[in-house]
Amino acid sequence: MPRSDGRYRLRCRDQELDIDTDEFVIGRSADCDLQLECGLVSRRHVRLRHCEAGVVLEDLGSRNGVMVNQRKVGEPVLLRHGDVVGIGIESLEFVDLDLLYRPESLSTIPPPSLPTRAGDAAALDSVTLTPGTETLTDRERQVLELIALGHTQREVASRLCISAKTVETHRSRIAEKLGCHSRADFVTRAIAAGFLRGR
Repeated sequence: MPRSDGRYRLRCRDQELDIDTDEFVIGRSADCDLQLECGLVSRRHVRLRHCEAGVVLEDLGSRNGVMVNQRKVGEPVLLRHGDVVGIGIESLEFVDLDLLYRPESLSTIPPPSLPTRAGDAAALDSVTLTPGTETLTDRERQVLELIALGHTQREVASRLCISAKTVETHRSRIAEKLGCHSRADFVTRAIAAGFLRGR
């Protein structure tokens, strides 16, 4: 299992904690890596697990659940820089130091080009009328981003710690929601949504 290299942290109140173990457990119990003394927090509430893609959050069967960006999660979630994890009354911000200190100007992916000639009005309508990525689930957004970055289905599955079949299901749903028919369509939608900024 990949080990932490000091790249990931949690911001909790006025302090920052390194996620410096393979499995970082948060809960009310004194033997947790981060102890939260609150009645809404289970003894072992949530686990942050290192994998090839980064850090995956897993609810350990807590009574009150876990929120990521104000949405309750029911399955393992790959955390992204800036995600806010809600446990009980506590809010913990996930920090990826590589992205925190990486200049925005390092992005080498050009913005999607839009038709400019009068004769291209129909093509322009097809772009502006495409459903937005707000219809995607968190996991579908992750799959879209990785596909747009050029990863194969197997690589996406490995990075998100899910099966290739599950990736194919998510890919089909994304294609249906966004009207994607090729990898170029996936890239265009991901760039337009800002998923690839700063990479």
